[in-house]
Amino acid sequence: MEARKNLVNLKELDLSKSKKLKGLLDLSKAMNLEVLILRSCSMLTSVHQSIFSLPKLEKLDLERCECLTILASCPNLHGLSYLNLDFCENLMKFSLISDNMKELRLRCSKIKALPPSFGHQRKLELLHLEESGIERLPSLKNLTQLLHLDVSFCDKLQTIAELPPLNVQCCHLLRTVPKLPTCLKTLHTKNCSSLQKLSQVISSCGLRLNHVCTTT
Repeated sequence: MEARKNLVNLKELDLSKSKKLKGLLDLSKAMNLEVLILRSCSMLTSVHQSIFSLPKLEKLDLERCECLTILASCPNLHGLSYLNLDFCENLMKFSLISDNMKELRLRCSKIKALPPSFGHQRKLELLHLEESGIERLPSLKNLTQLLHLDVSFCDKLQTIAELPPLNVQCCHLLRTVPKLPTCLKTLHTKNCSSLQKLSQVISSCGLRLNHVCTTT
């Protein structure tokens, strides 16, 4: 009881490489927790729902939690600005969103789609989806703060929408890139062997086109 009471003063909790950790206990008393790091907790199968109610939680790092299959949040998660799910190879469902998300790392081979409401993450600056199983992206045209998007080596990606600075190299099934925003400066399409059409590209002001590969 005393240990749980002391959680109220905890600001950072790092349990990285806790190989036998399968789940987290209730952290609802840790109201001042800002950083939670669970990297390489290879047996972790779930995280306690209480962490999604922590008002000051800003950073959640679950990289290489290979047994994690689902990550879903309650609607009152507002403070989270950084989420790392890279190499969570069995993660199949992802619905965690935050009004203040600035960086998302989602290099997960079994994730096929982002939540439909993901396009409303207006503060998002960095989105890493490289080597993921993403097949389609929701409209991201409202992500006006987006500075970097990486979907390289997404071999299953077939559909994308209006996007800022764009790297789609090695997306072998990608056929078209529609409605590129006028603010786009660089487009990487190296080794996109199925790419047939680039609409509104030439007219994009200041666009630099790198390594375009088209079919004959």
